[in-house]
Amino acid sequence: MAETLPRRHDRVWLDPAAIDRLVVSQPWRAALVDWLGHDRPLVAARRMPGQALLPLGFTLPGTGARVRVGVLAPVEAIRAQAPAPPLTELLSTAPASWQAPLAALAEALAAAGVTARSYGSLVNQWLTGAPCLRADSDVDLLLDCADAASAR
Repeated sequence: MAETLPRRHDRVWLDPAAIDRLVVSQPWRAALVDWLGHDRPLVAARRMPGQALLPLGFTLPGTGARVRVGVLAPVEAIRAQAPAPPLTELLSTAPASWQAPLAALAEALAAAGVTARSYGSLVNQWLTGAPCLRADSDVDLLLDCADAASAR
């Protein structure tokens, strides 16, 4: 079980043996079983105050319309968790034309003491190895700031 609850966009690995305790719409249960069978993490969603089950989700790979699957899980089903991956780990997954600008951005942010992390289609492509980026895809970045003052 996790010592602290995952934050929004954290990666969360669930115990596949907990499948019967996970809440997912029936049409997506097989996709969830497959996702967990590949040892892929789900992504933590925004949690509402007093919410007992953790809202998680994953996006099925592909370059067509995004299919997002929502899952509710008890805290006890968490096997591991980690923050969103650093942008620097994803560079080789990005299209060639994106790699140098993203590397420069990550380097500039690191020089300012900020780790650029990412979520979304780039991470999904990195996780699954399947094409997930489209011509109109963007890069979703997380910049973790200690407080409002450091964000300025």
